[in-house]
Amino acid sequence: PAEWHQARDGSKFVSERIIKTIMRDDSSLAVGQVWVADGHTLSFDILNPQTGRAQRMTMIMVMDWASRYPVGASLAFTEDSQHILTAFRNGFINCSQIADNNSGTMAVLPEYVYLDNGKAFRAKLFHESWEEHDLNKELGGIFPRLNIGVRFAESYNAKAKVIERFFKTFQEQFERFITTFRGASIADKPSVLHRNEKWAKKLYTGKPPTIEETMQMIAFYVRFCYGETPHTSLNRRTPYEVFSAARIAENRQVEISRLNFLMMAMERKNIRSGGIRLDKKVYWHRELVNHVGQPCIIRFDYSDARWIVVYDKNDVFICQAALRKTQHPFIEVSMDKAVSHKELNKEYNEIKGLKREKERNAKKWVVNSQKAVDRILSNSTAKQEKLVDQGARAIFSSPPMLEAPPKDSDEIIDEMTRKAMMNLPKHPEMMSPEEREKLDAEEKERLAELEINRIIEQEIKASFDRIGLDYNDSNGEMPISMKIAFSKTAREHYKSQQTTLARQDSADQAGTTITDEPSPIAEEIDQSDATHNTTDMPEENKQTPDAVEKEQSPFAHLSRAELLKRIGITN
Repeated sequence: PAEWHQARDGSKFVSERIIKTIMRDDSSLAVGQVWVADGHTLSFDILNPQTGRAQRMTMIMVMDWASRYPVGASLAFTEDSQHILTAFRNGFINCSQIADNNSGTMAVLPEYVYLDNGKAFRAKLFHESWEEHDLNKELGGIFPRLNIGVRFAESYNAKAKVIERFFKTFQEQFERFITTFRGASIADKPSVLHRNEKWAKKLYTGKPPTIEETMQMIAFYVRFCYGETPHTSLNRRTPYEVFSAARIAENRQVEISRLNFLMMAMERKNIRSGGIRLDKKVYWHRELVNHVGQPCIIRFDYSDARWIVVYDKNDVFICQAALRKTQHPFIEVSMDKAVSHKELNKEYNEIKGLKREKERNAKKWVVNSQKAVDRILSNSTAKQEKLVDQGARAIFSSPPMLEAPPKDSDEIIDEMTRKAMMNLPKHPEMMSPEEREKLDAEEKERLAELEINRIIEQEIKASFDRIGLDYNDSNGEMPISMKIAFSKTAREHYKSQQTTLARQDSADQAGTTITDEPSPIAEEIDQSDATHNTTDMPEENKQTPDAVEKEQSPFAHLSRAELLKRIGITN
């Protein structure tokens, strides 16, 4: 029978159905010894943030073999081997919770990583021209630098990869419940994707999740659903229980800052006058001027193209170069853009400053050389610099491997100047029409209040002169208590006068001529106009100026005793 199946069904059928397989004792493995990684094409659509279209993604999952617990993952829209490093780096940092120091500053490194067969793994990651990709070269020898061994599984042998079982469970327990599920195969295609299926399409109208929402859902499933489910190969213990109870030896721990340094990709480049070119990008730092024409070693983060770290051929740190910005080819065309002019002038002044600096340094060097020849002996000094990197903990996030360089003095001064200019009051010509109108209204209100106070003070002086009293104190001003009392009396008088005039106007509007001047109000009245404006009144209603002043003054009708009593002075 075995020969018959061999002849009829082939070697794959015989090896999977007829010949026995090796039995493995997974309990002999310790947590953190071996990690298994593989790629899995998700069976549901995710919204691509770059194109805005829904499409399927490839998930790179890293699992701890002993505990069956996923420690790191990454989602890939594009075909890039950097996603493998991202998944492993997330796993290294996420496992810091089981380090002995438990401080969150140490990452955990496994002894071995167990990957899918080279060709099969590349075919999953790089669907087109996968044979052109060399993982050993593209990963940049990172695993050897981390002292991690790499082993590949046998081709097309699913039993050799324990992570395949997790992908099956993940598909049945998670992927099928996403509204954009497309099926694991053609036969498994949901009804909503069938041709001429109108009822199901109307019923299932869910939108595809974003990449951030997908990461959150997968992380929740791994930690609280799969991670808390008892596993048969773990003696009914949960994967997270086994994983969290373990402790890693100190020799398999590394500081997160050093991990970032070791995991950065590395290439050899030549330093040119314009900087260092990498993937059609140019990086520059003023320290590179002293190394133009020399070979160098650069380290960089694939997911953060803002900076690169530059070392000389002896692996001595030179600088952290920043990505250069291009300038307008003809700056006169963009005269209205202040930012473009500022950046251009800044770079131009930087170039001029470098030229002057090199001239001064060269002159100083020549002079010192001449003195050294005269003295024969000379001394030199060496400089040392340190590089500090920082990392962050997360399962799906990849914090930058490089810190932003400190701001120079010009940038700090520009920022302080900008903040100071924002706090200064605006010039009237720089205000909007609404702001200018509001400012004019406030100024008119202030002047009206000053005019009212002036009129009231004149009336107070006249009233005191009439009764023969001196209202000034030792400072030559009226006591504040008297001024308050008089002001209150005057404002009440003007208010009652306004009410009386309004009643007369309503009663006499049929046959009485009214002046064009507005009635005085309690808060904004011009006393001089109210006293002397009598030209429009009829002849029989005209009064003498003394009578008008006596009628409109709030204190003219008060006797000496009443006036003193009103301001709080009694005999």
